[in-house]
Amino acid sequence: MPAWAAAEPALFRQAADRHERANGTAYREFELALPRELTPDDRVALVRDRVRQEIGDRHAYQGSPHETEKILR
Repeated sequence: MPAWAAAEPALFRQAADRHERANGTAYREFELALPRELTPDDRVALVRDRVRQEIGDRHAYQGSPHETEKILR
C-alpha cells in the first residue's frame, strides 16, 4: 500500500476506482507456491523480489499469505 493509505487500505481502492482509465487494468493477481522449507522471513523476501521483478517499486501491491497445510488439517 502507498504510505498515505497504509492505515486505511479502503482509501487506496476508492482512489483507484476514481482514477482508473476506462480501458485500464484494476489489478493483476499472482499466485505463488512457496517451499515449506523456507522460513517465513525467507518467504517474504522471495515474494518481495518477485514483486520487484514483475512491477518494480513504483506501484502499490498487496500480499495475502495462506498456509494451506493448516487449512487442510
